[in-house]
Amino acid sequence: MQKPASTISAKSAFARPFPGKTVATAAAKPASNPEWDLIEQLPMRRVGMFFLLGFLFLRVTALHELLATKIGLNTRILYLFGPPAILFMFLSGGFQRALRYRPPRLWLGLLICLYLSSVFSYWRSDSLSLAWSYTRAEIMTLVLIAGLAYTMKDFWRIMMTLAAAGFVNIVLSIIFVAETAGDRMRRDFGTMGNANDFAAHLIYILPFIGLVLFTRRSIVIRLAAGGMCLIGLYRILSTGSRGAFVALLVTFAFTFWRASIRQKVFLSMGTALMGMLLLALLPSTVATRLKTVFMSAEEEMMATGSEAYESRMSRAHLLKRSIYLTLTHPLLGVGPGQFMYVENEDAKEQTGKKGSWHVTHNAYTQISSEMGIPAAILYLGALWTTFLMLNRVHRLAVRQPPSVTWDRIAISSYCILVSMVGFGTACFFLSLGYAYHFPLITGLTVVLYHIAERESQREEWRKANAAAAQPALPKPPVLQQLRQPFNRAR
Repeated sequence: MQKPASTISAKSAFARPFPGKTVATAAAKPASNPEWDLIEQLPMRRVGMFFLLGFLFLRVTALHELLATKIGLNTRILYLFGPPAILFMFLSGGFQRALRYRPPRLWLGLLICLYLSSVFSYWRSDSLSLAWSYTRAEIMTLVLIAGLAYTMKDFWRIMMTLAAAGFVNIVLSIIFVAETAGDRMRRDFGTMGNANDFAAHLIYILPFIGLVLFTRRSIVIRLAAGGMCLIGLYRILSTGSRGAFVALLVTFAFTFWRASIRQKVFLSMGTALMGMLLLALLPSTVATRLKTVFMSAEEEMMATGSEAYESRMSRAHLLKRSIYLTLTHPLLGVGPGQFMYVENEDAKEQTGKKGSWHVTHNAYTQISSEMGIPAAILYLGALWTTFLMLNRVHRLAVRQPPSVTWDRIAISSYCILVSMVGFGTACFFLSLGYAYHFPLITGLTVVLYHIAERESQREEWRKANAAAAQPALPKPPVLQQLRQPFNRAR
């Protein structure tokens, strides 16, 4: 009996995110999978997509935070989009689809560790409050994207929504800007109002604007996207965030490594020109602060004074303290959001002086010290498997014959990879372990991977059907078959 199409797809060479056996396609296959068609046409899923796009736009632009800050009233506008999207996601069976691959399951394991750690936390009620907020606002982003988006059209709408959110972010960074010590710029509202956090957020969102730059045909839209990218880069540098500066350098190294020889030449020339121009436009104090990345501690002290030097020493001290608390609380950590309190109590016991009263300024040790080593392994595992899936999708897509679907898969996977590398580097210097950014990338990856999986299976079916449609050639007589080797030898 012939296996159903869904079974064949699940065992194809590409469909397995991790090594497995390849199942050959022996006979002609149907042109489409009825299950796929059914999910694509589900009315509840399609309505849920509308609420998902609104939710993502508000979440990434932080317009709800802007309204709360400037008007002084919490409009709770997110509730107009979030709960309906969650409802339609569950009604359309999206939760099961969201967990079809390993990275979302690792995030789910992390969520379980989060609640276990909260139960045994230094301050239980505060940790449980953080855990609930992380569940409904951060992890739910992953589940909504992976559960509601299904077709390439759905995925492309999400990418364009994120690009539009990037445009709005940069415009808001021009309008609502505040100046801190040392001429550093920051956004004056929202949870990403800190200069360092906002710089990392812009690094995260700029590749989605770059997607518009390289895919749109309209010269006006492409010029607008290019201008926004330049303004965004300037805003990142104007924050004076050295962690963001390092992230930009790592992102450049990644893109340079993945580029062809011709692309490397243009990339090097363009980056050098833009770098010199942007650094020349920066205030001298900010430019000097960024240059201290390449200086020793003594040279930094002489160049910038005490502020930048003390910041570096404080970050190094917090890194050591977070590693220490990780090793002394290896199983469940000190509790989500409790690092500064426990670090202060521990410092009083050891030295009789108060602690630093700062967060870890490292997302990875933030997870390990507050939730334990098992949670850190799940966190890093989710990121690594997401990266592997994205990389595999991109490598598969660039080997395919040119088509609209495969071209969009290739450029989208590359832009998401760049975003992940840049933001992941910035997280070495920021306490953004509980932010929505990484779960959102995993959600996009799951959708894109499944689209590429189905497209790859359709290609196999087309080839099998084409081979089955060709008429069989008549066999030559026996004597002619015997003579063929001798004729070839002549």
